[in-house]
Amino acid sequence: MASRSRSRSRSGTRLTKAQKESRQKLKTIGKWSLIILGSYELYMVLVDRRQKRRDAFNAALNAKAATNKPMLVIGDPDGSFVNRMMGADFDCQDLCIDPKGCPKCKNVLVADPLVALEGLGDNSHVVFVNAGYFEAAAYPDQLLAQIKRVSGGDAFFAYRQPWTLTAFSPWMKQRVKTAPPITSYVQWSKLPWGKAESGQLALKGFSRGGY
Repeated sequence: MASRSRSRSRSGTRLTKAQKESRQKLKTIGKWSLIILGSYELYMVLVDRRQKRRDAFNAALNAKAATNKPMLVIGDPDGSFVNRMMGADFDCQDLCIDPKGCPKCKNVLVADPLVALEGLGDNSHVVFVNAGYFEAAAYPDQLLAQIKRVSGGDAFFAYRQPWTLTAFSPWMKQRVKTAPPITSYVQWSKLPWGKAESGQLALKGFSRGGY
């Protein structure tokens, strides 16, 4: 009797052929979804973002040539694993600002960008901002106001594409939707764990056709 009972119990939990096929189909869909998502993220980080970083830096170089102002970069050119492994997408220029320093640069301010910019003059530099620095700022509106003041509007941003996983990193506090050289203004949206509100600020910056 006990043996028959166990047999019925096991047979009652068996999956039908249709159920097995359905489970296998879900596993396949899940596997390919992860592959596609991972490939997309790698492309955006290793190809698209690097190219946009170079484009923004080149726009800043054009502004430097047109205005004869020195150029500062916010962010260590070798500050990320990708740049250390694959080469930097921009260089030190006349001044590098980074909270952790810029080891390969000659003129460096080791400080929070907001604090460092407060010590610079109005309209004194062309400014290039590397991806992740504005997004991680605790006070993005104040930082952007300082960037605008120091640059006189000649500011250019590399930023994390808004619909990538790294844009939602827990270290980021806001997502940048658009910024120079794509548009003449910076627009950002607050992440759920960020404290500062979403906002937008116009810069003189880049216009289509460049300097």
